[in-house]
Amino acid sequence: MGKIVDTLIKMDREGKFSENVVTRLGHMTHADFEQLSQLDPISKKHGVIVEANLTSNLVTRTAPNQNEMHRVLLRFLYQDNLRVTLNTDGDGVMGTTIENEHKEARRAMERFKSGELPLIDEKGKIIYYYDKEQVPDIDDLDDEQRKYKHEAISESKKNNFSVERLQAESDLYIDKIAPTIGSKQQREENLESIRRHREQNQKTAETEATSNRKEN
Repeated sequence: MGKIVDTLIKMDREGKFSENVVTRLGHMTHADFEQLSQLDPISKKHGVIVEANLTSNLVTRTAPNQNEMHRVLLRFLYQDNLRVTLNTDGDGVMGTTIENEHKEARRAMERFKSGELPLIDEKGKIIYYYDKEQVPDIDDLDDEQRKYKHEAISESKKNNFSVERLQAESDLYIDKIAPTIGSKQQREENLESIRRHREQNQKTAETEATSNRKEN
């Protein structure tokens, strides 16, 4: 993973990115906080896209359990400028749909915000959405991990964890790429998939807004 990030840093330094080419990084499941923080400004500057394939990561065991499946996405969203899109990695093969991936993403963010699932960086620091006093004990932390430093994310970072962010990034990517891929029939299918995808995103955003109003 480090070699990929180093290559992108070198490409940026040497001016080798092209406005006519979209750089897309598949999975990036094992990228840690430090690597993603290095990638963050490059993603902002050159539009580098990082794919989140939640179900695929679990099916292929690159994420050993649901907690780690969700944490992959949360690590991406922790970065302020990383361009993140949700993907199925082949819905027929993985037995999922883009609608299901959005549900899983929403579930991951809900678990993080509720305190059920904190992030853990490579140095062992445990990161909560709220202050530690506001959240319950976490089941999957061992006694050693509980001794490490804990911290809550900043107020500004809380805006990173939203369905709207994922929807906006997906729209940018889709509008540029999908209409150009494959045969005429494939392009038509892509556009139909885009329509359904956006309808689902809109429904999800409306549900989230309603839920937030009830909480307030």
